[in-house]
Amino acid sequence: MVEATIADGATVDYATFIEGIELQHFWLAGAEMKNLAGPHQPEHLRIKVADAGSEWKIVKDGFVIFQTYLIRFVESDDEQRVGEITATFGLEYTSLVQPTESMSNSFTRHNVPLNVWPYFRELVASMTGRMGWEILTIPTYKIAADRPRS
Repeated sequence: MVEATIADGATVDYATFIEGIELQHFWLAGAEMKNLAGPHQPEHLRIKVADAGSEWKIVKDGFVIFQTYLIRFVESDDEQRVGEITATFGLEYTSLVQPTESMSNSFTRHNVPLNVWPYFRELVASMTGRMGWEILTIPTYKIAADRPRS
């Protein structure tokens, strides 16, 4: 179980941590797009989507997370990279509990994608259209349930 200790010495679990947070601000902190194929989408296009990392910063009454995702477009015939989109989103939360490292890891894995992924999907769809390619809808974000340890 993921637990933290609050100021009065009481121990709180992850569910209590989640109940005590609220998303205050969400923004696109940065984005970069590269189209190496020109206005014509390659015929045999494959995509590779990756979580490019997150950065946490504790602030007064909460925390800020910068979450980055990367999508690479490759020509499936020869694996040549033909484009990519990188986007970093900022999320500012208020929190009644300062998260432990374990809580931060769980939150980044399970909760942050639920807030960010729909916006990343929209950004990819918009940018591929602006690249002159067919508008691309990337897959939904799937989080497998944590398996109990034996």
